Amino acid sequence: MNRKTDEEIIKDKIGYWCKSVKHWWKAYRKYRCSLYKYFLLESVRKVRYWHGELEKKVKMC
Repeated sequence: MNRKTDEEIIKDKIGYWCKSVKHWWKAYRKYRCSLYKYFLLESVRKVRYWHGELEKKVKMC
């Protein structure tokens, strides 16, 4: 049984949120809906958060 390291888990989360950003950006550009803009900004916030967490992990090692 292969267990993922913390760094791999964080990288997976970053990948997930980057896909989310791409999806919501396309939806927002197409419809210009404020709800889509909210989800886009939340996704960007999550990507930045997880990049920060990854930086902390790298600096700790």
